[in-house]
Amino acid sequence: MAKITVVTICYQSSDFVKTQCESLYNQCSDNFEYIVLDNGSKIKHIKNLLKLKSKYDFTLILENKNYENGSFAHGFGLDSAIKHIKTRYFMILDSDVAILMKNWDINLISLFKENIAAVGVKTTNRETLPQNRLLLIDKLKYDEFKISNMPQFNKKEPLNSENDTSSDIKRLNKKYDFILLDYINTRFKKGLHFNGLIGVEEYFLEGKILATHFGRGSSLGAAKYKIKVPRFVKKIYGYLDKRRWINIVENLINN
Repeated sequence: MAKITVVTICYQSSDFVKTQCESLYNQCSDNFEYIVLDNGSKIKHIKNLLKLKSKYDFTLILENKNYENGSFAHGFGLDSAIKHIKTRYFMILDSDVAILMKNWDINLISLFKENIAAVGVKTTNRETLPQNRLLLIDKLKYDEFKISNMPQFNKKEPLNSENDTSSDIKRLNKKYDFILLDYINTRFKKGLHFNGLIGVEEYFLEGKILATHFGRGSSLGAAKYKIKVPRFVKKIYGYLDKRRWINIVENLINN
């Protein structure tokens, strides 16, 4: 019986989901459930997801509810997908995250003790709140607090890491502890495998690389480039970097 359900929200990023599928299934040691919720992508991405579903046999949910704000769409999608979870633990993954560690499922579950509610990655500005890019949660403790992943919207202040998607998870910290994993962002520091790419994150578990996050995947990474050029040029850079990132990931998980 599966112990973990992996949840990812897809928006115009079926190519990233393909890489994520390969990384999850190649690196796992046991059965796990996998839920992909698509948040209104174009038909070509839906077709790609259906092909992946036939190969990997995961749960695919097509979500039609529209939100103009991406944070609200992502939060609503997570809440919808999590309702389908039946396992003790679940992991939220951004679609452009790939797992690089063998036996990732056993290694992550082994971290949970009675006082631990979640294992996640440090934020850049607040180390007591894990990011939801890669976040493994004890569902019993999660349900205890009736958490929502919708942004905690406040008209008086803009969305930020304090009130954006999945920020309500911080309420778990009132009773339980978080384990926070170290990470490197190639924009600021050299990592192990992705130094030629801008703004790629590498996540570490006990000194060994666990996963990588491309960043800004649904926009082809265009938002990562702090240069004064037209947006279409940034998208070209993003497309080329995405292909390089996918190639590096595939080489790492297949060798």
